Amino acid sequence: MRGERFHHSCRDVPALAIFVMRTNGGTHTGILHRNRGVLWVLDLCWHERLRSSPCRDDLACVVPDLEAEEINDLTGMCRLIDRRHQEQALTGGFLVPYAFRFNRETTFSAVTGELLLAEGVGLSCSTFVLTVFESAKVSLVDLTGWPARPEDEAQQTRLLRMMQDGIPGFAPPALPEHVERVRSELPCVRVRPEEVAASAMADDLPANFERVERGGRWIMECLTDDIQRAWI
Repeated sequence: MRGERFHHSCRDVPALAIFVMRTNGGTHTGILHRNRGVLWVLDLCWHERLRSSPCRDDLACVVPDLEAEEINDLTGMCRLIDRRHQEQALTGGFLVPYAFRFNRETTFSAVTGELLLAEGVGLSCSTFVLTVFESAKVSLVDLTGWPARPEDEAQQTRLLRMMQDGIPGFAPPALPEHVERVRSELPCVRVRPEEVAASAMADDLPANFERVERGGRWIMECLTDDIQRAWI
């Protein structure tokens, strides 16, 4: 794992990075990409709450060491998703449902940026990043042998309850039928946000559990104790 790829500031991100931050509910991750020189943030903040906008916060991040063609494909995919988001803004925006299980058949169209769920139910902040990278033919993690952890089950239960009850002042409850579909995914393994970021520090991709778990713990130690503002 290459710790020098971790940066406490995103000001000098050349083209692409995976950001990670502490929140009042745990940690959160998303993608940073440059569009015509401006740094943009692209992330799934919550159920049907995709964010695509110029980055106004100074976020900790990991800058992956990828081939120029891969970076070009990834930033291009980010722009496609943003365009899809903007095109649908007048009708409620690009609605990406929230769910837990990572389904490799779920993908973003390389032509339109549309989310193609296939047999999937939705995405989390972590699987959103994984899916964007997968859609550009870059696999970040190898889930073979990935363990189910009690702490992850507890977090998924908490998030499911938030989907059911809503978040006062931010988001209404999800439709009951969607909540039940998400509930049916459990139990399932979870790639934590800091582990998604840690995967970009690996010498070889996709990275396995041992590497990203160790890297994720190291990133958590590097982050300040100040809780930055985000929902998930």
